[in-house]
Amino acid sequence: MKKPCQGCQAETDYEPIIFNGRDIMQVLPHLCDACDKAHRDQIAEKERQAQIDRAKARYEAAVPPKLRSTDINHPEYNREAHKAVHQAYTTNEKINILLFGPAGRCKSRILARLCARAAFDGKSVHWITAHDFALLADRYRNYKTRDGAHDEIMRLKHVSRLVFDDLGKQEWTPKIEEIFFAVIDHRCSHNMPTWFSANTHPSEMLRMGQFTKDRGASIVGRILDGTIEFEFKAKP
Repeated sequence: MKKPCQGCQAETDYEPIIFNGRDIMQVLPHLCDACDKAHRDQIAEKERQAQIDRAKARYEAAVPPKLRSTDINHPEYNREAHKAVHQAYTTNEKINILLFGPAGRCKSRILARLCARAAFDGKSVHWITAHDFALLADRYRNYKTRDGAHDEIMRLKHVSRLVFDDLGKQEWTPKIEEIFFAVIDHRCSHNMPTWFSANTHPSEMLRMGQFTKDRGASIVGRILDGTIEFEFKAKP
């Protein structure tokens, strides 16, 4: 039996399938081989574009606008460090990452580019600065804003890739330590990657007494557990 292709109108073979007196093949498009391939390719392209749009939305929702505009070809961009960090991620995308060293060496921008890569790999990403984390701890202490803060803390615990930017720029109060430890301990226990940037190495923060006595060593231990470290030097 022949029937016109719905794409190019060429006569093509057609085999009806009758069920309860009705041809159930009528609900499907009748296409020749060439038009069928073109149709499948079109569907695949639409899905590919949808995946790109979803990844872009994840990235833009997570990373601050200024960092999203990072130009990796800018002469001041730290291309050598960028390459090393991305190579480490390529080798093992489950690793924790710590970038530490003086300001102005593109630590945050490198992590922003890594977030883009993770988002386009289908991972959920979230970005929080030390300052915003301190504000989150304050909201959690207030019973009027606790529910919203609790939801945010749960997101920090469970997001696929978490960036904690400018670690140590907040004051380590007991409440901040308590919430931070709860987040990082959960992520460490469940092998969920966390990426940090800091001017000072966490061990040095501990030595300088920035943490309280009881939690400090445990916090630093969780930060460094399974973490690959990249030390950034000041510009010559």
